[in-house]
Amino acid sequence: MANTKLSDLGAITSVASGDILYVVDVSDTTSSSAGSSKQITFGNITSTLVTLTGTETLTNKTLTSPTINTPALSANSVDAITEIAAALKSGSDAKLITGTAGTASDLAIWNGDGDLVDGPTPPSGTILGTTDTQTQTNKRITKRVTTITSNATPTVNTDNCDVVTITALALAITSATSGLTGTPTNFQTLIYRILDDGTGRAITWGAKFEDRGVALPTTTTSSKLLTVGFIYDTVSSKWGCVAVADET
Repeated sequence: MANTKLSDLGAITSVASGDILYVVDVSDTTSSSAGSSKQITFGNITSTLVTLTGTETLTNKTLTSPTINTPALSANSVDAITEIAAALKSGSDAKLITGTAGTASDLAIWNGDGDLVDGPTPPSGTILGTTDTQTQTNKRITKRVTTITSNATPTVNTDNCDVVTITALALAITSATSGLTGTPTNFQTLIYRILDDGTGRAITWGAKFEDRGVALPTTTTSSKLLTVGFIYDTVSSKWGCVAVADET
């Protein structure tokens, strides 16, 4: 057998770990400069190779688009997934949060069951921030109006009011200050539009108002509309009268 050519040997279909293979050790030049003939078992070779069915640990390997058919999760991982799923339950039906297909780029809203559904279409352009420095274009800001029929001490909150309209003043205004509340900002504007009930009525503005270029009016003209404009001054903490117009 020792003199038989390799090509004349019979083939083996199942290699055992102890089967011997012929190798030339090029690092050993005892036999010749080309190397020395030696033997090695099949098990020695495969001990450093990855096999199809063996249990092996891979280090520093990159798997490109692998397909994992039956991944195994630890008990802790399964418990964590279960807890997350339970936390995602919401709404009156206590079911998992789900979503429905909507219009692309629309906002999502919660329905009564605690599920996400298609919501309103957001406006185009940059979203306005409460403290961002931005320029608004093509916007109309509607004045906030406080309407009062008649009152001696009109209740006005300048935090939610830009214009005060008194439609049928039937008595004198004894103090426009006593009913005035709010935290105005510097240069904030406020307009009073006052119409009496056919009889001229006296107006006392009080300590929160002052002349600021134009004298504060002290009375209405019978059945005539009186319009008074103010600008707030944070230095004096008062509303300064800058315009008065009495209907002719």
